[in-house]
Amino acid sequence: MNATLMNKNIALVELGGSHSECMHLQIKALKEAGYRVFLICNASLCDDFPDKTLFDGLQTHHDTRSLKCRMKIIMETKKFLKRNNISTVVFNTVEISLIRNLTVFSPCSTASYIGVVHNGRYLENSASCRIISRKVKKFFVLSHFIKEHLNIRPGIEVGAFYPVYYPPYGEANIAPKKSDEIWIIVPGAISPQKKDLDLLLNALERNRLHPWVRIILLGRIDAQTAPQHARRIAAIAQSNNITTFSDRVRNDVFHTYMKHADLVMPLIHADNYGAFRISGAYNLARGYKTPLLLEEEQKNCPDFERIALFYDKSQDAVMQINALAENRAIIKQCKEFLRTHPDCDTQTQCRAYIEFITK
Repeated sequence: MNATLMNKNIALVELGGSHSECMHLQIKALKEAGYRVFLICNASLCDDFPDKTLFDGLQTHHDTRSLKCRMKIIMETKKFLKRNNISTVVFNTVEISLIRNLTVFSPCSTASYIGVVHNGRYLENSASCRIISRKVKKFFVLSHFIKEHLNIRPGIEVGAFYPVYYPPYGEANIAPKKSDEIWIIVPGAISPQKKDLDLLLNALERNRLHPWVRIILLGRIDAQTAPQHARRIAAIAQSNNITTFSDRVRNDVFHTYMKHADLVMPLIHADNYGAFRISGAYNLARGYKTPLLLEEEQKNCPDFERIALFYDKSQDAVMQINALAENRAIIKQCKEFLRTHPDCDTQTQCRAYIEFITK
């Protein structure tokens, strides 16, 4: 929709249970551009937004996945958008079925709809996307690399931005970082389904970490769903500098650790990402100007050029980490490059976001 025909009322919608981290830069960009921002979100995500005064209206939903509940969400969302004269709606996770159903029962025929896509393949071969794109004509992906690899269908516009801004959550009281320590952060749920835990744990069972290195597993370890891995981690932590959490990590604690990180190690299965998906850890690293530590298979991706270091998973991961502790200059070089990289610059990404939604 042409910017001259739009009012400045915009709704950000996140009805799934994750991806709120992608919304902070959007909120900042919109507020600085003079928009009135309205938030519709899953109730479980409400605490992820520390400053509620940024919103001109807020609606939360508890999704039980029952048909009755979902129809109620759709009806309440329609009323909210109409009552607040919303001209633009951004679906922060467009892939979920509830958003598909919401677009079928369109809240407002005059609104402009934009979707954020977390897996680029959705735009190429999803039947759900064909339904949604009857109303949603513009989509964001979270990497220029993803955009360049898409086979985009006619009638669809695709933009890219990097959500690299995180709001101030306050400084939590954590154990102080020693002056000679290197903190390697593994962010997110510590689950064998989501992370290549065996690669790291096998190496830690063979070799000890350098005394300067601390690995912080910055996510909950669920002893019920992954009891074997939880036991192994607890045993390894007795003889290595490893910080773990058994409960959900509070936002202020999470971001305090990120402020002091020297390396971010996503510890993901690289073949699950590649040209179509990113890990949230990538943008955490960019937002906090912290070098990434990635599998060597990702070395040729231009998104990581000069902002990442790499390990060979066919060799001992701990030995490679210990070598970095003795060569801090290479970490410093990456960090210096991150300071001026446009993909890591909040204002550059805010401009890219606003330019796409208004064109």
